[in-house]
Amino acid sequence: MMAWLSALAPCGWLLATAPVQADVSAGVGIEVRGGVAPVSGGANQGAQPSFLNLISPAADGRFRILNGGLLGMGYSPRLQIRLPTPPGRQPLRVLHRVYLSHAITPTRRWFVATSVSISAGELDYSSTSLALGEQQADVPLLATTQIFGLVGAISARALVARRHTLTFGPTALVSQLTGPSAEAQEAVGRASGQGTYDMQIEHLYGATRIDSVGVITNPGVVRYSTGTRFLRADTRARWRRQLDTQVWMTADLGFLISQKRSCGNGGVIMSDGSAPPRLGDPDCDVETEWEGFPTGFLAFDGQLRARASHTIVGNVGLGVTGYFDRLRERLEPRAQLAYGLTLNLPPDWSVGLLGDFTIPATLEPRPPEVGVGTTTPNPGPDDVDVFVSQRPENRFSARVSVNYVINAQNQVQFGVIAATSTTHFAAPDFQFQRNEFWGFVLLRFGIGTVRGGGELRTEA
Repeated sequence: MMAWLSALAPCGWLLATAPVQADVSAGVGIEVRGGVAPVSGGANQGAQPSFLNLISPAADGRFRILNGGLLGMGYSPRLQIRLPTPPGRQPLRVLHRVYLSHAITPTRRWFVATSVSISAGELDYSSTSLALGEQQADVPLLATTQIFGLVGAISARALVARRHTLTFGPTALVSQLTGPSAEAQEAVGRASGQGTYDMQIEHLYGATRIDSVGVITNPGVVRYSTGTRFLRADTRARWRRQLDTQVWMTADLGFLISQKRSCGNGGVIMSDGSAPPRLGDPDCDVETEWEGFPTGFLAFDGQLRARASHTIVGNVGLGVTGYFDRLRERLEPRAQLAYGLTLNLPPDWSVGLLGDFTIPATLEPRPPEVGVGTTTPNPGPDDVDVFVSQRPENRFSARVSVNYVINAQNQVQFGVIAATSTTHFAAPDFQFQRNEFWGFVLLRFGIGTVRGGGELRTEA
């Protein structure tokens, strides 16, 4: 009897997870840009007339299963064609992206979400924020960087008692950057591989009808392919207040502490252009460093105005956080201002403004660096040099767009994009580097089984 039950167990699992409702969709976005931008991320690269075409097809699925869970999955490659192209390089760069997510509310007090995403392919210097994050001001000194990234996360939220909410879960991010050739690999940076492993824990208490207070901490480990390792924890007190019917304020204040274990060279390339010793090598002089600094965040978000003729939705956030510089194996305090404003004009039009400013929260700039990279006006595939330069530390970007919804399946968007990176404000030779300005038109076409026939667009 038990054998029969054991044999039927997989069938029972299949029945319990079988979809009872399924929606699928497919679509494609075609974006055309024209403007001025450098060809590669070299320090001496000037902006020149450029053309960029982005094609982003997507296929998504969403399945509600018998146990109450919601399963999502999708594939969204990113095809980029850019002209002019450095000698020896093809204009087409392809980045493959897939994701899988699951969310379930097992009881009235619990909610659990799980997600996994993978990215693999090629990026040019202007798109490396997809791999390095928005706070990375400097980029690999190459026209093309090959990447592989894996992100996995589990988040559980529980109402543990009246007015008490506990949110916790691990996050893992593993990524690898490589150059298009062995000779150009050093231009990617010493630490081509990085793994970040965090555990986020947040406890909030509903003190009043409009106020919540609590503590948030995210201890974790950051490891580089060279063996350099950081142990760190950023712990903050949090206050969230409802300022108006649909406007909220969030304020954090805390302290980050970190221990670094490395060979003591900070990820800097040797003067002869060779790679420095790695942790574990016989000639590695192991060093341990402790570092700490205050962190904080202040943000406002919500619907600022609601009328029959229009609505205004906005958000602005200002804060200081710890950022692990991928190209130097360094922990740096960075200040960031991010804002967004959307004017909705029913039923079909909207106008949006997005901006991001990231600067180092330090009074002194980094010293000029000896590095390896592409600095010639028209670099070849293996054209790399040893050079000394003041690398950028500030990053600014802004986007203004006008969106028109044709119907549930189709929409058009147009606007302008501007971005630049600069050296530290206190640098002896302040410079603007990698200046970009684009005008763009984006067409999005989609079809799906959801109500209205549009796309699911479930990928974050």
